[in-house]
Amino acid sequence: MDPTFYKDMRLAEDWDWWHAGRRRVLARILRRGLSSCALPATGAEILDVGCGTGGTTAFLARDHRLVGCDMARDAVKLAQDRGLRLVRASAERLPFSEASFDVVMALDVLEHHDDDQSVASESRRVLRPGGLMLATVPCFAFLRGPHDEISHHRRRYVLQSLRVVLERAGLSVLRASYFNALLLPAAAIVQGMRRLMRGDRPIEARSDMATPESFPHVLNAVLRETFAAEGPWVSRFPLPFGISAFALAQRPLEGSAS
Repeated sequence: MDPTFYKDMRLAEDWDWWHAGRRRVLARILRRGLSSCALPATGAEILDVGCGTGGTTAFLARDHRLVGCDMARDAVKLAQDRGLRLVRASAERLPFSEASFDVVMALDVLEHHDDDQSVASESRRVLRPGGLMLATVPCFAFLRGPHDEISHHRRRYVLQSLRVVLERAGLSVLRASYFNALLLPAAAIVQGMRRLMRGDRPIEARSDMATPESFPHVLNAVLRETFAAEGPWVSRFPLPFGISAFALAQRPLEGSAS
């Protein structure tokens, strides 16, 4: 990821509609997953791989014991003032013993790695048997835009390709769905217009994140609540399309098929 991007992320992460809405959706998905797998509803030991500047880590740390992990020195430095437990390490080589965590989260992480399979396999390694991996990824190549470029995304996924990565790592996918579906038509229109205006020129690398200084507060609130409104639905029922996808996968119990 472009190092200059982290300062923008730290400024926007607590306010930007996408981050704020996604946190609320993921909290519901995680809560339901913990309940269905008889894992602690509060106090679960969670590793947030690729935690960035720590906004989601801090949000979930109110109910659970979280460790944030990121390879980028700038990201870890900017996350330190949140009072989190932080480790600087690669998602492909985690500095933890096998079976250390109840949950591993890889939230918009897999797309940053040439070898996304190794990230999923390493996440499985540090999960306890019966533990959960929650992964999210951006979807559909036609939605690729400036934010993908500044974030150094190698790819965007479809739901099946996310499933394949996790299953090849030896995880059993319990639930998977697209999400951020309500805003997909608007996102498709924006990226289509950008392609028409850009022509043959390469995609410019720049952030789409909203800040209080650069984005109307009312529009930010409308987008945030629209996104968050999917939480009760997507935590129970799969959606057929969306800007992103998630999968909730489990490390099999000892003695079961892996």
